[in-house]
Amino acid sequence: MIAVAEESTGDKLRKARESQRPKLTQRDVAKVLGIPEERYRSYEYDRVRFPVDLAKRLASDWGIPPRFFYEDDV
Repeated sequence: MIAVAEESTGDKLRKARESQRPKLTQRDVAKVLGIPEERYRSYEYDRVRFPVDLAKRLASDWGIPPRFFYEDDV
C-alpha cells in the first residue's frame, strides 16, 4: 500500500498565495504582513511554524477560514 502524503501548512500557504488574483509573490505577502521576505519564505518551506495570528490576517484578506492552513496538521 502506498502512503498518501498530506499537504503541509507551507504547501497550503503557497497554494493560497498563488491562487490570489493578481497572483502574489512571497515578497508581496511579506510586505502586507510587515515581516522580512525570508521569514515568510520559511513558513512556506515549513522551516518555521506559521503563526496563528498571521494565518488569521491572511485568511481574512483572502476570504478563507484560518483553519485551512492547519486542518491536516497533527
